[in-house]
Amino acid sequence: TIAEAIEAARGGDDISLTLYDDLVENVVIPAGKTVVLNLNGKTITAEKDNTIENIGNLTINGEGSIVADAMRTALRNRSGATLTVNGGTISSVSGTALNSAGTLIVNGGTFTTDGGGQAATLTGNSTITGGKFITNTSATSTASNAITAMVGELTIKGGTFEAGKQAIAASAGATVIIEGGDFSVRSYAGGNILYGDQAKIIVSGGTFKAPNSDTVEAVNVTASGSAEISGGEFSVPVSEELLKDGFALSYDSQ
Repeated sequence: TIAEAIEAARGGDDISLTLYDDLVENVVIPAGKTVVLNLNGKTITAEKDNTIENIGNLTINGEGSIVADAMRTALRNRSGATLTVNGGTISSVSGTALNSAGTLIVNGGTFTTDGGGQAATLTGNSTITGGKFITNTSATSTASNAITAMVGELTIKGGTFEAGKQAIAASAGATVIIEGGDFSVRSYAGGNILYGDQAKIIVSGGTFKAPNSDTVEAVNVTASGSAEISGGEFSVPVSEELLKDGFALSYDSQ
């Protein structure tokens, strides 16, 4: 098991693990341990509770899957821990694929959820340069966010974010900085591509799409939130009040 391999490693050693068989195991990366896990095309499924719990320093490489059952989290990164995801498919049936309260770096991989969950919930500092965050829940579900960011700072430089209701929802003092990426929602009523409540949203790039510009807002912030837009391509209207000083909207023929 992964637990046995970690236990057998000497105290200060970095640990490199490659899966050669599918596993049914609850994996815990202890504090003070640095682990590089190559999924190698295999699948880890939880016996119960969350599938992988990181309290140390974990890097995930390769193709393969990390799967959680109903209402569970596939990959949990605790406060004070560091998680880097470069590949793999991380999924939860109706819970959260990724929950991170620590330091998070996502360069690749696919995060998916069905049945009322969210692809990712973030409460620490996170940087996303690639990967896919997809919710397959119904378009009208208020929980159907690709990413929910609460507290901390989320910087997005690339990646794909698809949701039923909101691609990115930020609250509780979070700051979301978007420099690139593809963002879309499937909702035909009451959806927002970006939503901020008691949060700050800064957009300088990216593409933002929705199926119906009459009922979906590109960026929606409450009175206690703020937005500053200086770039990006939007298929739905953007309020001029949200533009950074010195910037104006431009329209193409489409």
